[in-house]
Amino acid sequence: MLEYGERTFKKLAIEGKSMFFVGIDLAWSPKNSSGIAILEGNKKEAKVVFYDVVLTDEEMLRQIQEKVKKKDAFIAIDA
Repeated sequence: MLEYGERTFKKLAIEGKSMFFVGIDLAWSPKNSSGIAILEGNKKEAKVVFYDVVLTDEEMLRQIQEKVKKKDAFIAIDA
């Protein structure tokens, strides 16, 4: 599955199509907040469309789903 994802990402990058890039910094404990940053762009430029801290996984998923919807996205997680 990851290989498929890599090929899809490379194809989108080569074609220069717009997509979302989502960065997630997970908290070490449920007592702490996690960070989310969402950028939209292509291989030449990107702009920040959202950033925030969240306390629950549900809140994190809701924010990502609301911003990205069903568009292509590359998601990186720092755990």
